Amino acid sequence: MKQTKFSGRHLGFLVTAFAVVGLLAVPLTTAFAATATNRSVELSSSSLGATNVRYKLSFTTGTAAAGAAVIYFCNNSPLKGAACTAPTGFTAANATVSTPFSKVGSTANRIEVSGTFGASEDIELELAGITNPTVASVTEPLYVRVVTYASPGDATGTTATALGTNQVDDGSMAIAITPTIGVSGDVLETLTFCVSGGTAADKEVSPIGDGCTGTLTAPTLKLGTDAGGIVSLQPGVVSEGKIFTQISTNAAKGAIVRLKSSAVGCGGLLRAGAASACDIAPAQQTGIVAGDAKFGVKTAASTDGAGALGLYQPYGTLAANAYYSNDTFSMRYVDANDGVTSPFGDRFLETAEAPANNKNMALTFGVAASNNTPAGNYSADLSLIAVGTF
Repeated sequence: MKQTKFSGRHLGFLVTAFAVVGLLAVPLTTAFAATATNRSVELSSSSLGATNVRYKLSFTTGTAAAGAAVIYFCNNSPLKGAACTAPTGFTAANATVSTPFSKVGSTANRIEVSGTFGASEDIELELAGITNPTVASVTEPLYVRVVTYASPGDATGTTATALGTNQVDDGSMAIAITPTIGVSGDVLETLTFCVSGGTAADKEVSPIGDGCTGTLTAPTLKLGTDAGGIVSLQPGVVSEGKIFTQISTNAAKGAIVRLKSSAVGCGGLLRAGAASACDIAPAQQTGIVAGDAKFGVKTAASTDGAGALGLYQPYGTLAANAYYSNDTFSMRYVDANDGVTSPFGDRFLETAEAPANNKNMALTFGVAASNNTPAGNYSADLSLIAVGTF
């Protein structure tokens, strides 16, 4: 996973380098008839080999209650009852399970939990302490299977190929994990998400063609005012730069893109050597005006009915979450449980709970300093995480 890095020196030499890489977790249903519906997975990190990753499994149960579930992670097949091979480098041996569920036991690719899975209930089951695969999903897929049982005793001793009796619900998903900008899961359901800088000739023009084609460039911005060959942030001047994104998915309930920042305790830009000092604050919804030392992002207007090349694409839309807009620099930060520093990032872009085809969104990032912003190097790592709900 590539990350966005802001760095620079204010009132001396400040260059803010912006590099966002599309991270995506692509939940995909399988061909068999599963009784658990509305299945999706969210990840706190989609980086290859990342440790202590949190996986949040969401699904809706069928018409009967259950008392236990077994979760399998496989690289060979999403099909219930098929052999399950652990993905290379992946381990859930030390995984923990969120309340109100309890872990009964776990191996490298099997987690057994107990708890109440009510009839026709929306379930959120969060797993922590997982290590991601070390082989990209383009080469080796990552499938998640879930089987629920009437009671904890029914789940004990079961395996991927010997499922036992009194099964209640089942379903599966697939996740594509890759360090590249644009990825599509080459299975029944797909999600493609890519990010790029502008063209070499014009940084305001997107090079992304339909299907994430074209000559994509590193999404890197240097924000600031060039004064005698030195780029720095000037008090009262909002420095801006654009990057470009495109998303396509056939997920029945669409996809969302979350924005996550490493600037814990701030949400804006942190000064080197003063990690707890939020000298350049998040814009929240107030925008950036003269005299502010703030950082934020503006989205383009929603894209509805037009493809990357202006061709008519009748399917879907891509728009900003209600917190963000195309006329005000914003950056949501409240605390560790909300906004861009929360575990799964801030809900940023969405496809209106419907499939979308080649929908583009330009993002304009802005930053400004004030007269008393301490000189130094400022930075934050940003990630875009795209997930679908099938």
